[in-house]
Amino acid sequence: TKLPNFQVFAYSMDVSVKNTLEVEKMLFELKDEFNNKYDILLQNYSKKKKRGNQMLLIKNGYLLDPESGYEGEADILVENGRIKKLYKGLTGLVDESLFPDLEVIDAEGLFVAPGLVDVHVHFRDPGFLYKEDIETGAKAAAKGGYTTVVLMANTKPVVDNEETLSYILEKGKTTGIHVETCCSVSKELKGKEVCDYSLLLEKGAVG
Repeated sequence: TKLPNFQVFAYSMDVSVKNTLEVEKMLFELKDEFNNKYDILLQNYSKKKKRGNQMLLIKNGYLLDPESGYEGEADILVENGRIKKLYKGLTGLVDESLFPDLEVIDAEGLFVAPGLVDVHVHFRDPGFLYKEDIETGAKAAAKGGYTTVVLMANTKPVVDNEETLSYILEKGKTTGIHVETCCSVSKELKGKEVCDYSLLLEKGAVG
């Protein structure tokens, strides 16, 4: 399907996002790159949150849905950080008056897509912080629409032990995106002595 010449943008709605605070954090990270659009969005998300269900409507966007293969106009109704209803092929069907505290994002001219996944990234943390670290790498990922990344094991020390693995995963939890990591099969990546690969997988390594 040939896509229209829209402004390049991906609003990352990851189905695993648990609450609007995570969405709010991502919007702040993206603000510098999309000043005009996000000044409006940030004003909406900075309003005092009221008790009860938090409803969000993303309307007039161009949806890219890899699960169903659908590409086209759609409105998306979100409740408490979870997609409640997709209105594919039609817009303007949601009666906004039914939701007094409804947050509305007008995504006209924008792409709306699930968070992207990159399974080969280098955040250089620990050991090479003059190049990158987990926090700055995650910010760059979020700005590009990536909500899940898998880090490589060639850090210093190498991810061949539980301590280094735990350091990366715990630091990743503070970033607002999903930070996963591989581990090394051999100690110090030397290919001589096998590390406790099964233990590292059990403790959270993804490969």
